[in-house]
Amino acid sequence: EHYEACGHPLDAAEIHGALNRFDRAAELFTEAGELARAGEMWRADGQYSKAGEAYERANRLDTAVECYCKAEDVLRWTVALDRRGLPFEAAQVAIEYENWECAIRSLQQVSHSDPNYATASNLLVDAYQRVGQIDLALNKIEELVNAVGIEAAPLESCDRLGQLLEASGQLDRSIHVLETLRGRDADYPNISTRIEALRKQANEEAT
Repeated sequence: EHYEACGHPLDAAEIHGALNRFDRAAELFTEAGELARAGEMWRADGQYSKAGEAYERANRLDTAVECYCKAEDVLRWTVALDRRGLPFEAAQVAIEYENWECAIRSLQQVSHSDPNYATASNLLVDAYQRVGQIDLALNKIEELVNAVGIEAAPLESCDRLGQLLEASGQLDRSIHVLETLRGRDADYPNISTRIEALRKQANEEAT
């Protein structure tokens, strides 16, 4: 208390830390601008989110990530991973905890040059669907299919494009995609049944 009263927060913090008064020590280290030391104290006190914030402010991102992981603080955890340049890993965390908004934010940051880009794009389609953003999901799967052409795109991607076109009410386009899919693989599960059902629905809506 003497050192605090005299305006020496760093000395006071050291004493509080030595006495295992970690929360007060953390506050004083923060006041003294010793953010990494503050993180150590918050961590020792079991307050992992606060520890992560202190480490993040000290630009100790790897340690911040460890603390947020310990706290299961998904929002801060994923933001720290994004700042660390690991958006795909951040998205995986968000998906594991079914935090779709965080997953979308991180997946949108995965660059075309990233080896995980195709996987991330498909996960982004999933995430958009989870939050009811069918138009955004459709735009993304179209981007993936158009990048290589419908004749070369993975069959599952073509199937998904057909499903999303159907969900958005574009039945004629959905039929065209599924017919192309059937032309590539006549044994694709339920493909003919689905095409006929869509044709029937399109005819009914046209009359």
